[in-house]
Amino acid sequence: MQYHIQEAALELPSEGFIDRSVNVFIFGDPALPFNVVITRDYFDEGSGIEALLQEQLRSLSTVGKSYKQIDVSKTRLPLHGPAGAQLVNDTDAPNAVGAYVSYSKQGHTIHQRIVLIELPERKALVLTGTHAAPWKPHHEAQWASILQSVRARPQ
Repeated sequence: MQYHIQEAALELPSEGFIDRSVNVFIFGDPALPFNVVITRDYFDEGSGIEALLQEQLRSLSTVGKSYKQIDVSKTRLPLHGPAGAQLVNDTDAPNAVGAYVSYSKQGHTIHQRIVLIELPERKALVLTGTHAAPWKPHHEAQWASILQSVRARPQ
């Protein structure tokens, strides 16, 4: 199978490995950056991205102090539409779940949004936005733009 990264493409066996690659993007002031991290995960057969999100939230709740789950929601992203496509139909089944949490770590209150996007073969693409302060309108706009731009590629 041909595997693509930003800088190159490489051949990997079509079976026998698990993709746990991580992409880290840092925006803004390096002293107080806004980070977006993209990881890959898998959910158990008979399970789904909602259960996977709950697992991740349980894990996060032990990372720092003063953990707060502020919001949990489901949505539908236009993963197969053309670039710039908006949500097609509110009645379509959700293909993404997300949460907004905060917690204290090393004297900072971390504000984090997590979105899990369901992909074929029980895979999930996990996008996490993190800032060591409440998100500002430009963080919200950047996050929304990133989510709306995600397009699934054929496997």
